[in-house]
Amino acid sequence: MSIFRVSALVSLLVLTSLRAGPAAALEAAGSGIPDGSGGIIAVCAVPRGEYEDLNVQRLNAAGAPLWTTAGVLLCTTAVGYSTPALVSDGAGGAIVAWRDARGGNSLYVQRVNAAGATQWTPGGVVLCSSIDWSEIPSIVSDGASGAIIAWRDRRSGVDDIYAQRVNALGATQWAVGGVPVCTASGTQYRQTIVPDGSGGAILAWQDHRGSDPDIYAQRLSASGVAQWTPDGVAVCAASSNQENPRADSCSAGRIVIAGEDSRGGSPCIYAQRMNSNGSASWVANGVALCTAAGGQSQPAVASDGTGGAIVSWIDYRGGTSGIYVRRVDASGAPQWTADGVALRSVGYCGQQLIAPDRTGGAIVAWGESDNGPNRVRAQRVSAAGIPQWNAGGVPLCSTSPYDQESPTVSPDGSGGAIVAWNLNVIDVEMYAQRVSAAGSLAWSAPAALHVDPGADHRIAVIADGAGGTIATWMEKRNGQYDIVARRMDAGGVTLWPRAEVCTVPGDQLFPALTTDGSGGAIVTWIDARDGSNVHLYAQRISASGAALWTADGVEVCPVPGWQIGAGIVQDGGGGAIIAWQDVRNPTGDWNIYAQRLNASGVAQWTATGVPLTTTPGYQALPEDSRADFLAPDGTGGAIVAWTDESGSSRDIYAQRVDGSGATRWATNGLAVCTATGDQTNAIAVPDGANGILIVWRDQRAGGNSNALYA
Repeated sequence: MSIFRVSALVSLLVLTSLRAGPAAALEAAGSGIPDGSGGIIAVCAVPRGEYEDLNVQRLNAAGAPLWTTAGVLLCTTAVGYSTPALVSDGAGGAIVAWRDARGGNSLYVQRVNAAGATQWTPGGVVLCSSIDWSEIPSIVSDGASGAIIAWRDRRSGVDDIYAQRVNALGATQWAVGGVPVCTASGTQYRQTIVPDGSGGAILAWQDHRGSDPDIYAQRLSASGVAQWTPDGVAVCAASSNQENPRADSCSAGRIVIAGEDSRGGSPCIYAQRMNSNGSASWVANGVALCTAAGGQSQPAVASDGTGGAIVSWIDYRGGTSGIYVRRVDASGAPQWTADGVALRSVGYCGQQLIAPDRTGGAIVAWGESDNGPNRVRAQRVSAAGIPQWNAGGVPLCSTSPYDQESPTVSPDGSGGAIVAWNLNVIDVEMYAQRVSAAGSLAWSAPAALHVDPGADHRIAVIADGAGGTIATWMEKRNGQYDIVARRMDAGGVTLWPRAEVCTVPGDQLFPALTTDGSGGAIVTWIDARDGSNVHLYAQRISASGAALWTADGVEVCPVPGWQIGAGIVQDGGGGAIIAWQDVRNPTGDWNIYAQRLNASGVAQWTATGVPLTTTPGYQALPEDSRADFLAPDGTGGAIVAWTDESGSSRDIYAQRVDGSGATRWATNGLAVCTATGDQTNAIAVPDGANGILIVWRDQRAGGNSNALYA
């Protein structure tokens, strides 16, 4: 073990998810579907200790929940679940499929009726109890209040595609463990499935039986019998890679499939229509919808209602990320602008989905980020290929500082749509908003499909210096988080029944605190009160529980941008030093800053904070929000440790800032560890001599091997 002494203490509360956009869930079905009455049904996972429960909720057309406040509990024994998939049961309820590990990675399915009551075996009907992995379910209706579920299955040691049908009573209809859709050599996965209109289904998937991935398809009858060539027919077997197929029914027994195709170099978007007999309708190996330079990915498909389809995708032309869309008619002729109609161009776009608007056009929803949190937007395009709503789409929720992820879009039956998304927050939250056919938000605020019923989160605790305790936490009231605090004496008697640290509109999040040396505390938090930036605020609470500084807190760093992940230590004079992760420059670099507030809450250093490092790229505070990353230096200053990700690997750096705000060590920080491999999650403990012992996770051994170094 190597030892590196420098300095120590205080809690880290960092929102690491704001750093990067989410990865697209290409293999998973959407988590929201229409309820048939202008509302939506959605499913989400709810943390339960080490594992998660599955809840499902229904909102009516006005955004009001129709089932219990927290949603209907589908399963309380899921272990390591995979993304659930759901489909309407045709009667106002839903059928949900998921994989969990309680039976050796098995697949389960459950039906919830229109009143929110589960209908089948408690915990779900077992579809497949494979001795190996069975995962990533896809689901469609069988047209008779049951469903057909397809999944990626590794019972043979490689990825194959299997399927099973379950009837309206929850009884499986095909062979025990499911019927094989494709067990050809190589791997098959990323399956997509649509109903065939006759009680069966048509599936397409990415197939690696050859030297390059291709796209294959198969039709299963209502009795589970393959209708086309065993192991599927080739939808596209052109040179190079064909990947990530997505599909929709275009008419009874026909399917339009779109995918990424690299036959010309970078991935482009191609489409093909397959007839009910397994023959291709259009030109061999598909119709090119977009071959623009830069590459395209993640197509999504919606029927145009006349035998063709509308395809949307993420597009990287021009060095940006955008959402494009194009229609292909029933004859296979591409329509609209060559290479697609642009709906949005921004720094990052991802996780886009499409639904028909039932008038020949479509509605697309996507997540995007541009040096800020991931936001969800939507746009409607007419049958003529003309965007109908605000340029760039309609923002569905612009006030939350959290990432909005995994949008799903469901037509509302009136030319508009209901879009649901996950909020990447400590508790599990899923919200929805309805957009009218004209592009206006139909509900006054996003409706909660599920919010963790627990109100208190991120509790931070310190000793009060008199044998008692001071605690602060974020508490949800009236749909937003506020910061509150409480003090208890050595006997556990409450001294402050409730000290309201900050209750202004907008969320106040992730509090950290330190003692003020006089029986009170100084609290800092990240604050979204202005709706466009996330800034740091702080407040001092006296020994009697009274706020001593400006009502609702002093702004620590009044500069446009984002400040997150704040930690705090006392300065020895009744004030405090706060360090945080900061992005304020046009290039989007994340750096580490610090500020000292005196006992009156007045900033002592540069008005917008002292930069501890300005290295281009990304400097991160520890991912583990419980870790300590700064400590007082004993002379009115502090020492801060962080992870530097600006190079080819991640390293540990530290910096000392003295009581006057001057950095004392090397420019941009002292290299604590720059060994090969990644070093991350630095934590610090005092050494008793105004220094610290820094401990970090280290991967210098390579692979997934993690060790602790100090």
